[in-house]
Amino acid sequence: MGTKKRVNKYPRAFKLMAMERMKKCQNVSELAKELGIDRPVLYHWRNHLKMIEGGAADSPVRELRKQVRVLKRMPAKKAMEVDFFKGA
Repeated sequence: MGTKKRVNKYPRAFKLMAMERMKKCQNVSELAKELGIDRPVLYHWRNHLKMIEGGAADSPVRELRKQVRVLKRMPAKKAMEVDFFKGA
């Protein structure tokens, strides 16, 4: 049997405490060793929390995708307007 991936191994309070300490520490590797986790995990948590706390809404990529969707709809909208005025 294969091993199952552990989900939410660490409680949210632990992750938030680690993020606060990460903001103030000078050496993230030492903090990771002290907490008993891998350094990339800290960066993953940091990026995930930024996304949840509103960073995703301000993401340049998300804004550009939104603009692309609007621009893709524009030709169809204009064609409908032209058809309407031709029939009037």
